[in-house]
Amino acid sequence: HGLNNTGTVTVNSGTLQLADGGTGSYTHSGAFSVATGATLDFNSGTHTLTAASSYAGAGTLSISGGAVTANGTGTVTQLNMSGGTAVFSTIGLTNTLTQSGGTLSTNNANTLGTVTLSGGTLNGTANTTINTAFNWSGGTLGGSGTFTAAATATTTLSSGSWKYLGDTVTLTNNGTMVTDATGTTGIYAYNAGAKTINNAGTWDIQTDADTTYYLGTLTINNSGSLTKSAGTAVSILHGLNNTGTVTVNSGTLQL
Repeated sequence: HGLNNTGTVTVNSGTLQLADGGTGSYTHSGAFSVATGATLDFNSGTHTLTAASSYAGAGTLSISGGAVTANGTGTVTQLNMSGGTAVFSTIGLTNTLTQSGGTLSTNNANTLGTVTLSGGTLNGTANTTINTAFNWSGGTLGGSGTFTAAATATTTLSSGSWKYLGDTVTLTNNGTMVTDATGTTGIYAYNAGAKTINNAGTWDIQTDADTTYYLGTLTINNSGSLTKSAGTAVSILHGLNNTGTVTVNSGTLQL
């Protein structure tokens, strides 16, 4: 409880949790290091990592509550976001991001291996590139930036929960994107602003899920291959511009 770090904090095993019983504010200008298999968890309170701070190690950074602002140097290899709010202004993200809750905002360009988003809000103001897998079963992509699935990546839209697009975010697929059989609800653009989906790879809709909007605008630019391969009812796509190939093998695709 109540840690201000101006020195060095090292987690070599287990979990070190930074907590606060109330609404305290804490400033960290020192170094944090988390070893493989270990976890540093920000659980409560307001924590500011200043420009002089640093983060290193292949372990897990967990944010389960409170508010964290990361202005230092270094790279987070494994980030688990389950609650609270976090803003990463200069500390980078790489390898694995798992988010089930809370609001995470990134203000710098990041290249990640695997992103799993099941809840909460993931905001970006720059470009986030995903090289291996984007597993999206719930929650919101927002901000003014672009989330790009590389040609090497597989994006899986699953579950019966809506996958929300907010603000003026852009989702670009250069690899393989699948709305799988469990993805009975699709992508929903829900607030003011122009949202964009660019498909330059392959997008296989294997169910009757919709890609639609409520407020603002939604534009889908298909320059790759878009296929409705399964489902016997209607899938709605709002705002499609097609310069590639659209194939309907099952059910109805409604523009």
